[in-house]
Amino acid sequence: MSVAPDGPLASPSRAGFSVVPAMVILAVIWLLTGATYLMETGFVPFMIRGVVAPLLGGVVTLTWWLGFTGLGWRDKVLVAVFFLAALGLLTVPHGGNGMFYLFASLPVAVTAWLGWLALTPWLSWPSRRIGLFIAIGLGVGFFSLVRIQGIDGDFAPEYEWAWKPTSESRHLAEVDQVGAAIGQGPDRPANMKAGPGDWPAFRGPERDSIVQDTTIGTDWKTNPPKVLWQHLIGPGWSSFSVVGKLLFTQEQRAENELIVCYETENGKELWNHAVPTRFSEPVAGPGPRATPTYFDGKIYAQGANGHLVCLDAYTGKPLWAKDLRTDTGAEPPQWGFSGSPLVHKGLVSVFAGAENKTLAAYQADTGEQAWISSRKTRAELSYCSTHLFTIHGVEQLIILTDRGAAAYEPVTGKQIWEHDWETNGVARCIQPALVDGSDIIIGTGLGVGAQRIHVALTDGQWAVSEVWKTGRFKSYYNDMVIHEGHAYGYDANMFVCVDLKTGEIGWKARGYGSGQTLLLARQGLLVVLTEKGEVALVEANPKAHKELARLKVLEGKTWNHPVIAHGKLFVRNGAEIACLELPKAGAGLAKE
Repeated sequence: MSVAPDGPLASPSRAGFSVVPAMVILAVIWLLTGATYLMETGFVPFMIRGVVAPLLGGVVTLTWWLGFTGLGWRDKVLVAVFFLAALGLLTVPHGGNGMFYLFASLPVAVTAWLGWLALTPWLSWPSRRIGLFIAIGLGVGFFSLVRIQGIDGDFAPEYEWAWKPTSESRHLAEVDQVGAAIGQGPDRPANMKAGPGDWPAFRGPERDSIVQDTTIGTDWKTNPPKVLWQHLIGPGWSSFSVVGKLLFTQEQRAENELIVCYETENGKELWNHAVPTRFSEPVAGPGPRATPTYFDGKIYAQGANGHLVCLDAYTGKPLWAKDLRTDTGAEPPQWGFSGSPLVHKGLVSVFAGAENKTLAAYQADTGEQAWISSRKTRAELSYCSTHLFTIHGVEQLIILTDRGAAAYEPVTGKQIWEHDWETNGVARCIQPALVDGSDIIIGTGLGVGAQRIHVALTDGQWAVSEVWKTGRFKSYYNDMVIHEGHAYGYDANMFVCVDLKTGEIGWKARGYGSGQTLLLARQGLLVVLTEKGEVALVEANPKAHKELARLKVLEGKTWNHPVIAHGKLFVRNGAEIACLELPKAGAGLAKE
């Protein structure tokens, strides 16, 4: 017997179809989503939870609705079109961020759709139909009330209310209202070289995030760090360079990328230099990604769109500017140019990332192009900075790319050696680590892993061999530190200790998100800046994980590298910057 979709029905559902398939679809979607939380955090569970489950739920629901409900085509098409139109109206206005809204709203909208049908078989079809439009509209419409600010280290969307002013807009209003004292910084010293206690470049003098001579007190319950100053900052994922009382970083303000000099004692802005450009992408949002480099009274900084500038460090006066896009033909990669410039032997080098043009070097004084290097095999993807190592007595610039690792002669750009370890498109983002003078640790996230390679020199011939490889240590954008034969860093969102002889994991700890870490070498003490803006002290102990203290400092997602210079801890994220005076060493040291 045929049943008219708008008439009285004798079937279990007053609309002429069973609600059992709807309940099964709903159960499968959420069981699949829930199962990912039992998996190790990483790209695969993110894809299942964030893409596969929502798409599967949407496609299966539409297929069941259009092909198996037995409703008239008017009802089937109207509901399907309303569902798709609601998703389109939600996602299209958000441009590149639209996919985040789509995948976030799909499971909620499908749940509202199927849940309404499952809960209301006793209603007449006209009432259920009206309620169905309302349920879908509410499920999708909720996401018009929120703003998705990219994703966190677990690949989960970050939400805030759409009507809430962004941290960038609040910072711009604050800058416009207060104004900044732009111009001369502190008196220019006679000796402009970075000295003891300074932090002149990304991850420090050796780019290894190791603080050699500082010791601090660890009993933060009775003697916690003191916040000296804290204020808003423009978005960006830069870290800091600190020389004397000058702190340098990069940030975005509206349509300008800025290199900014702050005073370390009070956070006062001394000068800024604006480059009229803006880079933004859905995952991490707007702003520069690299860190300024201080060298002999000058600042060298690279922006996310490839602008490379040299400034007077004490006045902000521009000395020269270059554009990698013009010089090499490279286009900004998906997450922007991220390499922090390295200055050595009168040349400043950065990753170029164009076809057959891996690195670019410029005269540090004039900006004149010195050389553009090439890998023998094509390498175009990297978010690493050039790194200087001396191996077997030979200085060499190391760069990690999607193809592996390569070394170059610093003055000429000639390739010394290369090592292939392709990632099939997975980006390498962290710095290499030198072990035992001739071995290099290569880290890669998103399920790829880590590798230790040995670099040998025999009769003038270079050779590279694998020592070990593991899929259990997968640092993505979270740099590791090396201490007494062990690496401390991140395996996805787990903080881990790794034995560098074997590549085996010694211990894992949760609770730090996808943050960054420093090592206080004299104390064997790790300073971890968590993804949620907390500062934690952890012993660099391969036998067991032991956290000594923790302090909340920043709000919001925090991916920037922390810095310790002259007894002060400097931290920031895409919204806030803070300076903390660390307690003096005394009772409660991790190691005396």
